[in-house]
Amino acid sequence: MTLGDLVPSEDFVSSTISFMTSGGATAKVTFKGEQVYASYTYWTEDDAEDGAGWYLEADENATVNQNAVQLPAGAGFLVFRDAGESGATITIPSAL
Repeated sequence: MTLGDLVPSEDFVSSTISFMTSGGATAKVTFKGEQVYASYTYWTEDDAEDGAGWYLEADENATVNQNAVQLPAGAGFLVFRDAGESGATITIPSAL
């Protein structure tokens, strides 16, 4: 599965997901030469420079779409739901 397989609801606008290390810390990834937290938000087609999809929070202009990022089996992540988005959901497809 890839990050692009996770489907957020329409009201998942300011909410984020963050991937975790095996020790429970927020994982980090390299983005434009620096280490940033593996925390992602969903941008719509109208708002993103590189099409609708998942973007690193550090990518404030949504320039590098992250939909192709592979999700390793057993990867853990947390969903941080914005207070105004109490109905925001993510649909995770079956891996089988």
